[in-house]
Amino acid sequence: MSVLGSIGIARLPAYQPWMLPALMGLLLVHLYLLFRQLAARRYWPFACSVVGAACILLARNVFPLQSWLALAGIGALVTGSLLQNFSLTSSSLTKTDLPA
Repeated sequence: MSVLGSIGIARLPAYQPWMLPALMGLLLVHLYLLFRQLAARRYWPFACSVVGAACILLARNVFPLQSWLALAGIGALVTGSLLQNFSLTSSSLTKTDLPA
């Protein structure tokens, strides 16, 4: 909550009509950026993020009383982002990095 308070979002009313479309737009940008990495054979970050986005959309529109589904979606999105940033690819390893 302190992070939200530091950027002023905590003072906003609970529902803003523009907030959901803006967050969905950011989610689409996130998925597009991961989709571009599919050519580099990075399937898991994109798959985790798609599952997370589906869970969040289901929790928001179909099952609004299931908070665990939204939390699972957030966890999957965070996992996809972390996998994208910290995964090792074969091109990042060189022969000098490998043990003898």
